[in-house]
Amino acid sequence: MKKAVVLVIPLLLILALAITGCGKSAGSGGDEYTTPDVTMGQTDFTHHALTITAGTTVNFMTESSGSTHILCIGENGACQSGAQGPSELTAANGMQIDPGQTKPVKFDTAGTYKIACTIHPNMNMTITVQ
Repeated sequence: MKKAVVLVIPLLLILALAITGCGKSAGSGGDEYTTPDVTMGQTDFTHHALTITAGTTVNFMTESSGSTHILCIGENGACQSGAQGPSELTAANGMQIDPGQTKPVKFDTAGTYKIACTIHPNMNMTITVQ
């Protein structure tokens, strides 16, 4: 009996570590993830890096208690002039997302896209499309 308990405890610990460490997703914390949902809080992205395959639609979501964001391809609150990428993020005024909204953006072309919020200059993330 004692031998079984000694074996079960380490197995449970290994199982717990495996479950919490598997797959990086929008809800698992950390900086990089692969689930195509970008959640935004009051003044920041929940995650700062996303890796997807070409043709993936990314859902930009802000919480109902969040704030308005205007996203574009750029950095530190400034849109990059002449940037290539999805039309929603290269428009002159960027893409506005109000509290509680979700807006889909399809990334068709491989590359690295830096995304910024023009309202919150410290709100930056990178989307890598493979």
